[in-house]
Amino acid sequence: MKQEAVASDLGVSQQTVSAMENRETIDRDLLSQVAKILGVTPEAIENLVKRLS
Repeated sequence: MKQEAVASDLGVSQQTVSAMENRETIDRDLLSQVAKILGVTPEAIENLVKRLS
């Protein structure tokens, strides 16, 4: 999914989504919103980040 689509669903700019991707941590509520948009669990995102690190 493109940043623009996630941004639109969250009601923020594409630049905000880009900045979120580069953060070390993300607010749990925001992570939950992103996970819902992507159709996955917050834990799935966390596990993916751990594997890629």
